[in-house]
Amino acid sequence: MRAHLTQPLKRAALVKRHNIATIDGDRKRSWGEVRERVARVAGGMRRLGLETGDRVAILAMSSDRYFELHFAIPWAGGAIVPVNTRLSAEEIAYILRDSGASMIFVDETQRHVVSALGELMADMKAVISLDDQPADDWISYEGLATNEEPEEDHLRGGSDMAGIF
Repeated sequence: MRAHLTQPLKRAALVKRHNIATIDGDRKRSWGEVRERVARVAGGMRRLGLETGDRVAILAMSSDRYFELHFAIPWAGGAIVPVNTRLSAEEIAYILRDSGASMIFVDETQRHVVSALGELMADMKAVISLDDQPADDWISYEGLATNEEPEEDHLRGGSDMAGIF
C-alpha cells in the first residue's frame, strides 16, 4: 500500500476527531470538521470541472481555508500551485500560464491582481473566493465547503505530482 498526501488529515480526524485543528480569528474547527470540509471542497472542484492531474492555483494569504486546500486539492486529484502574493500581475500571469493552472482560489487581498489578469481568468474553469463576502461573479469557498457532496479521496501520492512550487 502506498502512502497518499491526505493520510495525515485522515489519521488526525480518526484519532483526534474533536480536537481543534485550526483557529482563524473567531473560526475554530476540529479535525473531523476539517476532514468533512476538505471532502466537500474536493467535490465542488470536481463538479466545477477539475480532472485528475489538473493544476490548482492559490493566490491568497495564509488562513484556515488555505490549510484546507493543501488537502482538498490532492483529495480531488489535483496538484497545488501556490502563488507568491508579492509578485506583479505580469509575474503571476506567467506562473499561471506556465503551470497550466485550470482553477484558482483567491482572497480579498489579491482581488485587484485578478482583475488585472483579464482574459487569463476567462480561461480558468473556476475562480473561487476565499473571502467571507465573495465578489458577485466569484464562486464562494464556503458554499463549496458546506453545500457540496463529499468526494471520495483520489489517493494522490507516490509518483503523482503533488504541486508546482
